[in-house]
Amino acid sequence: MTPAAERSWSTFGEATLNDDGEGLGGYFAFRAADGALRWLSEASDAGWSRGITVEESHTLRAVAKQALVSNLMRVLRWGGGSTCNVLAHSVRVGAIANLVSRRLSGSEAEQRACSSLGAIHDLHEGLPGIGDVPSPALRWLMSEVPAIRDLHARAEALVLRVCEADVDLESPGRARQIVKWADRFAASAIERGGYFNDAPPWLGDACGIAVHAARCAERIRFVDAMMQPRDLLAMLADGAYGFTIAAERDAADDMRALTRSLLGDIESTDLARMVFGESAPSK
Repeated sequence: MTPAAERSWSTFGEATLNDDGEGLGGYFAFRAADGALRWLSEASDAGWSRGITVEESHTLRAVAKQALVSNLMRVLRWGGGSTCNVLAHSVRVGAIANLVSRRLSGSEAEQRACSSLGAIHDLHEGLPGIGDVPSPALRWLMSEVPAIRDLHARAEALVLRVCEADVDLESPGRARQIVKWADRFAASAIERGGYFNDAPPWLGDACGIAVHAARCAERIRFVDAMMQPRDLLAMLADGAYGFTIAAERDAADDMRALTRSLLGDIESTDLARMVFGESAPSK
């Protein structure tokens, strides 16, 4: 690592650290060169040298997760080309993936995994310097600049470790495939229709959902605007919406109800074909 790369790190999460009740204060700092995440008492070279690796502390991992989730509220989709933020998108993907697993007779463990993996799939975008880059541009960047591909791989791996998001399933590939499809479906159908009133024929099976989403655009945007960090944190905690205060259940329940209404007309056999192709893998 060059001296410049070694000294190049960015701070974030000051508000979360100051409000967490543990008396931590200070900063989180992310170094893109090697994907290191540390807690610093001061934002200086000396502070970095004395910093604590976040992954080594249960308390720091929990607070870092909160800081990343809070950041997602301020990261807008399509590189800032939409008012939809990554927090709402992540909750949507978790809700879609969970619903798909239930519709396709997935086990309770798979349903929880689909919720948590869906919720976490873009959490690395809350790290400084990552953000939301539209997929076509990101694919080109990764093909032309391998360092960009490595940066994203390190960032995603870091988030999985910080959130302790190991999937304990006999067939984790099925849950990951459901989440991958849910991510594409959320963007190409629900968000395309709901935010851009666009339903091009090349969407294929998703075209009808995009038309439906365009009709429900006002509701989609309202529900998205209601999403708070607690909604995503609950999904990351146990793969479900684990609220105990009735008032805090409204936004999450609205997202789940909206998801059911948008996917409700798709037969299970068609859903399996859309997600897995001609044959679905075993549960």
